[in-house]
Amino acid sequence: MVDTSGRHTQEVQLFEEMKEISHLIKPTKVIFVMDAGIGQSAKDVAEGFKKEIEVGSIILTKLDGTKKAGGALSSVAATKSPIEFIGNGELMEDLEKFDSKRFVSKMLGLGDLQLLAEKLRSVDVDEKEMLKKIKAGQFLLKDFYTQFQQLLKLGPLTKLMELIPGMSGMQMPPEHEFKKLIYIFDSLSEKELNNDGSLFEKEPKRIIRIAIGSGTSPENVATLLLQFKKISQMMKKFGNMPGMSNLMSGENMSMSQKQHLKKQAKNMMPKDMFESMSQFFN
Repeated sequence: MVDTSGRHTQEVQLFEEMKEISHLIKPTKVIFVMDAGIGQSAKDVAEGFKKEIEVGSIILTKLDGTKKAGGALSSVAATKSPIEFIGNGELMEDLEKFDSKRFVSKMLGLGDLQLLAEKLRSVDVDEKEMLKKIKAGQFLLKDFYTQFQQLLKLGPLTKLMELIPGMSGMQMPPEHEFKKLIYIFDSLSEKELNNDGSLFEKEPKRIIRIAIGSGTSPENVATLLLQFKKISQMMKKFGNMPGMSNLMSGENMSMSQKQHLKKQAKNMMPKDMFESMSQFFN
């Protein structure tokens, strides 16, 4: 792979240099990396490069830091140069394969469940095993902690929320609040981790011990336990819905199964969240 320095269409000397490099190495493919911040000017830039060298595809970067992304995308599309990847940050994991339908879905706040599923698979989340535990009422604090750790590996939670229908733009707690949760989890004993939360209802003094050990407050510990209880109850409801195992594992479902699942989801979800997710049951 040969990476050339950035250049502008008006920099004639640099363009000549780029053509010389292309002639010498005879690349199998030329990928043009473009900043989305230039908006509709992307068309002139892309066309300028195409005139000088055969551009195979385009990578559009910095989509997370500009409001001009739509203009850049439409302008590049006009040049008939395929967009191969888009960048939503500065790390390798922020680079994703471009899919027009999924991109528009995210722009409309409808999320991207397919990308979310891909991210979950990348951190080895065993959906079937977790679903089995949930349905059996065996979702423990240890499982919650494992899922929380896996979630943090997926990148900034604000970006993760964008993939979930109805969650785009949701305000997330600051990073130091998440660190508090890690300190609390790390202060739990093996017995406490292998419990469904009922132990703390029987022995509330444990909350004070954990707060002291984690350098947090009893309120912080109680809030975490309450969140765990709510999530556990909700997950159990979803886990017992017929067809949910197929949906989570990506197996094919018949139209009648989807419609039945859709009806159940409608009765369980907030109206705005259900409306944004309803397309996935069709």
